[in-house]
Amino acid sequence: GAGPQIKFSETLFDFGRIKSSEPVRHEFIVTNTGNTVLDILTVQPGCPGCTTALPWDRQIQPGRTGKIPIQFNPLGFSGPDSKSVTVTSSDTAQPMQILQFKANIWQPVDVQPSYLYFMRAEGQETNETKVVRIISNLEEPLTLSQPKSDNPAFTLELKTLQPGKEFALHVTHAGIVSNASPQGLITI
Repeated sequence: GAGPQIKFSETLFDFGRIKSSEPVRHEFIVTNTGNTVLDILTVQPGCPGCTTALPWDRQIQPGRTGKIPIQFNPLGFSGPDSKSVTVTSSDTAQPMQILQFKANIWQPVDVQPSYLYFMRAEGQETNETKVVRIISNLEEPLTLSQPKSDNPAFTLELKTLQPGKEFALHVTHAGIVSNASPQGLITI
């Protein structure tokens, strides 16, 4: 065809099951099916904090292929997830292309939610309880110690839902809330 023409071998890649602690990388292959040089102008991740566009082939001659490597850092993510990257090129017919990847992010122990928020009611006494689910994805049974908090305003109760696999941590904030939100670190 006339001018540069962009064509990807795939626009969706599945990493499958990955560990949350290990970044993964994939190279998207792009071909210039046109008759003039194709310029890859920008590669913009949709999640700038977790997805990185590594140095890519910026010019692709007619009939040749190039690579656009993408790295994903799954730290802080859990379960099925998908991200996208927008590629802008000199192809006038389709200057923007969306590349996507997905992964099932595995964590040895899932803690949901990882943060609790207690609403402030200044000057009023509260007795609000929130529940944190702890699920072990390990094959061997998980044993947890008694939870501890560095803030005495929090009362903690650990309940076993499925021995060695699933637990519920009940966190209660009792007392009068000051002008600041109650804060504390809970360790198990």
